[in-house]
Amino acid sequence: VKEAVNIPVIGNGDITSPYLAGQMLRQTNADGVMIGRGALGNPWLPGQVHDYITSEKAPLPIPVADIKNALLQQLDMADFYGQEMAVAISRKFACWYSKNLRDAKKFRETYNKIYDYRAALRAIEDYFAQQEKEL
Repeated sequence: VKEAVNIPVIGNGDITSPYLAGQMLRQTNADGVMIGRGALGNPWLPGQVHDYITSEKAPLPIPVADIKNALLQQLDMADFYGQEMAVAISRKFACWYSKNLRDAKKFRETYNKIYDYRAALRAIEDYFAQQEKEL
């Protein structure tokens, strides 16, 4: 496609890591990549892709504190949605953000049963305090 047209070509589909983005760019000679579902639960992915394709250096792991803060920001939508809805919405983010962390399954099982805003805050604080302790 790239050779047949004179407009920018953007590749997309299953870009879930900087490496896959780089591979797509090399294989297709596209002008860029589009990230969709890969960014769900990983809002750092676009920045990691940029850094990887401009420097070809492996991305650094996302600090646990940054993951915790991202989840707290999701929960902080209470001013917009109300506390009950903010907790409900934050459940999917809790699942995504904890995906590759220690004891994630246990955290998700616990967090998905929480309906109270303060209990959600405590659960996040407790879980991520344990994560930071184990680093």
